[in-house]
Amino acid sequence: MAMGYGPGGARRRFEQNLENFGQARRIAWRFIKDWVAAQMALIEAQQATLAQVFLPYAVVAGGGAMVQTMYDRFLDQVGSQKALPEGTEE
Repeated sequence: MAMGYGPGGARRRFEQNLENFGQARRIAWRFIKDWVAAQMALIEAQQATLAQVFLPYAVVAGGGAMVQTMYDRFLDQVGSQKALPEGTEE
């Protein structure tokens, strides 16, 4: 077993320390804040739309991602159609 991973190892002491847990939460929120700020900068620079940036992370009532739901509906509508008609060369 690697050092620090035993029953009384440093890793366990770190994970059980509430101060460390609080610091980890603050760091995680800072990452999210910075990511959102970067995405908003893309939108302000007209490099992407709000839907392009945030829609992939939207969740629908069933708990799945909205993008996956939309993709599934698209496949249901299109079915096995091909992009080009028969006999058309690329």
